[in-house]
Amino acid sequence: MSGSLRRVKKGRPPHRRSGQRLVLEMLGHNGGPPLDTASNWAGFCWRKAAKKARRAAPREVLAIRRRRAAALGLDDATFAAVLSDCGRAPATLVFAICRDWVDHAPFGPRIGSDGVWIVPRPAALKLTGLSQPAVGVVALTAVGGPVGDALREAIPATAAAAGWRLEIQGVAPQGGAGPIADWLVGLLAERGLSPGATLLIGQETLHREIATRARLGGLLAATRYFD
Repeated sequence: MSGSLRRVKKGRPPHRRSGQRLVLEMLGHNGGPPLDTASNWAGFCWRKAAKKARRAAPREVLAIRRRRAAALGLDDATFAAVLSDCGRAPATLVFAICRDWVDHAPFGPRIGSDGVWIVPRPAALKLTGLSQPAVGVVALTAVGGPVGDALREAIPATAAAAGWRLEIQGVAPQGGAGPIADWLVGLLAERGLSPGATLLIGQETLHREIATRARLGGLLAATRYFD
């Protein structure tokens, strides 16, 4: 008994972390085992699951993935990256108007005399070939006044001239990332489309926060999609 009491007295008191520190340590944590104790049972299970996930898929599965990738206008490597990020194949593609795939003037997309904005031919043809996913074209950089009105009218005019089949279209309201994300979610809901199954094609620096706030399935750089 005395030895037991002595051990208790000599033992160090348990370290208690504050609630704020614990929250900060858990931010971004995916629930995996700590790397410094990867030799334990949890680490073994984690490595086994990761190895299974990287295992080559059967040819039938690969054929299905290639068909889905082609329907989305993606190559195999990009489709695999999208699957890894989203956890599933997107059912909706939303293209944010940006200078990475639309010709831009100093104040916005360059609109021709016919009221259609100028899109490089490869990008225009790629959108024309999309038939299976629901497709949307939106302006997520809020603009107002005559420029916003011209852009709002140019989206359906451009889609009609190029033969795009658009499910959603529009110009975001003026405001920060939060109001724009809410507007986009509402636009998807009007057509019965799920944000979680939506892949946003845009610019990382401009549209990442919007995609995160709207809880979209993922964000893919327009330069990679139209490459």
